[in-house]
Amino acid sequence: MYKTLKIVIFFFLFHVSLSAELMKYQDIHKHQNTAIYGTLNIKGSPSTAKLLDKWTSKFQEYYPEIKIRMELEHATQGLQALRKAEANIAISNRKISKKEKDLFKKKRGYYPTEIKVSLNVLAIYVNRENKMQSISLSELDAIFSTSLKREHTKIIKNWQDLGNSHQKIHIYLYDSNASERSYFRHKVMKNGTFNRENIISDAYQKSSDIINAIGSDVQGIGFASVENKNYKVKALALSKKAYFPSYKPNNKNIRNGKYPLTKFFYMYLDIPEDKPIPKILYEFCKYIFSKDGQEIVSNIGGLALSSKQVGIELTKIRR
Repeated sequence: MYKTLKIVIFFFLFHVSLSAELMKYQDIHKHQNTAIYGTLNIKGSPSTAKLLDKWTSKFQEYYPEIKIRMELEHATQGLQALRKAEANIAISNRKISKKEKDLFKKKRGYYPTEIKVSLNVLAIYVNRENKMQSISLSELDAIFSTSLKREHTKIIKNWQDLGNSHQKIHIYLYDSNASERSYFRHKVMKNGTFNRENIISDAYQKSSDIINAIGSDVQGIGFASVENKNYKVKALALSKKAYFPSYKPNNKNIRNGKYPLTKFFYMYLDIPEDKPIPKILYEFCKYIFSKDGQEIVSNIGGLALSSKQVGIELTKIRR
């Protein structure tokens, strides 16, 4: 009970210190009087590449002695590498499954430490010429899936079925290894089967490539991370069911939980239960959760964590 009380008091004091504004890492670093050596070996989801490039390059300005190695193929690769001690950070744009956690524990004797590092959102994009402004999850399921697990009356193959022009729907997808695709299939399609007939391409690895393809096709639709800088497309408002209120993927609706396709980016660390977090990982996490680190998230079009959420995540990496 005493240990629990200490944790509660620590969290309360830490949250109070963060509630007004996150600290700049420069102010944190000036109290750090020892050099840091070692390697950040990061593997995982390629959708985090831009964010990690910014974080690691800026972090290396403070600690030029450290080395950075990154291999970003897909989330599963990162988790496998972490389990085999081939990486000290696995980056993922999905929460790992219970099976993956159990496999890690079987190999290492403890669970990986899970940290949320930023918000991630999937938007539904159509061409700017498309008359639609909103869509429901059941309609999305009927477009992308043949399983109809959200009980829509029929598979939707033509825009006319949604009150639009009489044109076949063209679907643009991430490749089969992308965690965005896995998340969409689970969250929207309830693990149903994709409608192959309407797929134009399912080999994309980058959100920007999907968005650009839809911008060149008036019949196109797809889902991608919210990073739209293409005036030829628009993101649809989304409702959980037909005739329910629909919500655009904007900052307000994402933070209050009303937009349905909101999730986190995760970082998984290999920290034995009886040992402190290695110094290099500790400082890198502190940088990510500093004002500088979260500003990078915002600057590349992502959504930074709230100071309250930062306080929660930092309690997981105390030394």
